[in-house]
Amino acid sequence: MRINPLKYFPEGVKTIIIGVSAVYLNFALILYKVWDSTPPGIIGTLLTSVIAMIDSLVGLGVWLIVIAFNVWAALRFRIIDPMANTPKGTIGILFLGFIGLAGGGVVGGFINGVFETLFGEGFGKIILIIIILITAYLAVGNLFIQFKKFFYYLKSIKDKVLKKIGAKTAITKLKETDKNENEEKSSPLKSKHKLPSQKYKKGYQGPDFDLLDGTQNYNTGDSRPKVSANELEDAILDSANEKVSIDKRTIGPMATTFHATLKSRTKNSTLKKAREDIERLTGTENLRFTGNIKGEKNTVGIEVPNEDRRFFKIKEVLTHSEYLEGKHILPLALGFNIEGKFVCKDLSEFPHLLVAGSTGSGKSIALRSMILSLVYKMKPKELGLVFIDPKGTELTLFEGLPHLHGNVATDEDEAAFLLDGLIEEMQLRNERIKKAKAGNIRSYNSKVEKKDNMPYMVVFIDEFAELIESEHKGKEVEHKIGRLAQAARSVGIHIVMATQKPSADVVKGRIKSNFVARLAFRVPAWQDSRTIITKSGPGAETLLGKGDCLLETSQSNDLTRIQSPLTDDHEVTNLIKAIS
Repeated sequence: MRINPLKYFPEGVKTIIIGVSAVYLNFALILYKVWDSTPPGIIGTLLTSVIAMIDSLVGLGVWLIVIAFNVWAALRFRIIDPMANTPKGTIGILFLGFIGLAGGGVVGGFINGVFETLFGEGFGKIILIIIILITAYLAVGNLFIQFKKFFYYLKSIKDKVLKKIGAKTAITKLKETDKNENEEKSSPLKSKHKLPSQKYKKGYQGPDFDLLDGTQNYNTGDSRPKVSANELEDAILDSANEKVSIDKRTIGPMATTFHATLKSRTKNSTLKKAREDIERLTGTENLRFTGNIKGEKNTVGIEVPNEDRRFFKIKEVLTHSEYLEGKHILPLALGFNIEGKFVCKDLSEFPHLLVAGSTGSGKSIALRSMILSLVYKMKPKELGLVFIDPKGTELTLFEGLPHLHGNVATDEDEAAFLLDGLIEEMQLRNERIKKAKAGNIRSYNSKVEKKDNMPYMVVFIDEFAELIESEHKGKEVEHKIGRLAQAARSVGIHIVMATQKPSADVVKGRIKSNFVARLAFRVPAWQDSRTIITKSGPGAETLLGKGDCLLETSQSNDLTRIQSPLTDDHEVTNLIKAIS
């Protein structure tokens, strides 16, 4: 039975008793052992008699007892944290081993005598030392872990300080880049956060398509579905107990769409519920039931992955006639859809684009392809680019691009500085548009001379979630991006933003309401897909990865499935060297 004399006291009283006892024992030990003096009278006797008694019992163990009381008091007053993983009884065995090795006092002498009788004088002490070392390791092992954690904590503080110093240095360089630029004379605004200017030579010549790789290694030729029409019909009959007729198919780069004609009473939802059974019977994965096919009565689309997918290089996309001859203001050559048709959209009509997908889905490669599709069509005087890349792995490839304002921002401090510059640019543009009595940038550019045209600007942000989750300036950066997304479209500033974490706590508020155009790559779960894709139908969790994506826009009621092109690192490097 465990005896606890303090159990009847309130917790606050217990803490006071333990604290007073620790102070008392410290005083008594100092007087008895260090100063070797006993004050006269009753007080002196009280101060030293208890220590003298303990000393006679355990010898040097009296020091451990006093230390234990100090630790107990520190725990009660929450000066230190408890070591939760210390095994019970370990401290007691350590204490007995120590006083046995010292051999002082009645208890120490008894333990020492037992070990000498059993193992001999020398070997008995060795065993006691081993016991002390083992129990000490078990008792204070946590302490070493805490010291290690504390060391890493100090190291993290040092890294943060150095990073902040580096960020300030980078910001200073960005400011110095624009130090000699003249302020906007027509504006009453003071340029506190002016956007860094572009760096390009006069007589700029656009990039040549020869800088890009050919397409011979990426066209697989005949793309066939993994199952035949008859196999699919049989699987639907066995799993959903519905007879369908498949008389037509459309072969795309990543999948084939079978046109399945249903009986008039058959519901499309019946097939969707049987999807897993149909996949099992046909030995396929990622079947997609896309709903009614326009213009065909009682016909739904069933997308089946191809045996051999067809991939596209960026050169094949950028040399397509629809891209070269198109009239888009901000062309985004996105690739080829599931019917094999070229897809090129105008970013200015979106007016912002949210790109989402898990790691390895092709999201970051798609950003590169979008940048190249803008750069190949527009000169620096027509287009300004701002890049924010918290990971510093993707967009930093474009350092030195003539269209780029300043450097690629790689942390929240640099990002906040560039966003401040964009907000001020937005305000300056608003003033110019109002003075010209124009409604937006298109109207303004049509009223002024060509040399006075206002260039469009596109902000590319990779890993948005990592940026806003920063404890330092995450909320501030999120607010600035939301402000730009809400108000900058009319002045020609557009945002393309990517994240690999499309959760509800990231895509929210002004971000969700202003990024109505979405490009979804493969995600692991349907919940993530529903955060990105708002339209009904199979989501991004059923995609194949490697550039397979779904485009949702406010201009269309349907999702567009696209195979995004591939852009390699060396193609970007070659382009930068050629035009910078």
